[in-house]
Amino acid sequence: MDYITLKCFRLLKEFLLKFHISSDPYYVTIYSIVKKELKTIVQEAQNYLDEYQKGNILDYATNINGIYLSLQGIVKPQEVALGSDDVQQQIIADINKKSD
Repeated sequence: MDYITLKCFRLLKEFLLKFHISSDPYYVTIYSIVKKELKTIVQEAQNYLDEYQKGNILDYATNINGIYLSLQGIVKPQEVALGSDDVQQQIIADINKKSD
């Protein structure tokens, strides 16, 4: 199988299928911006993964470990999507603070 490696984990190429934009002006614009800024986007993504790996995880960060385990078939995607009870409780507390 063909893999692409980011520092934290490998992705199967099948997860990187091209998105067909046809001639839709919106998608053509988005594509041109992404293409122009691709090097910066990749570098920022790698910086994020490096910080995540060091334990510097933002409060509402994507559960990269959970996604990896899900892709490996170790956990169900639904379990990853739920997040931890601590995170859910913090979200509820934040919402309640804002509504006060």
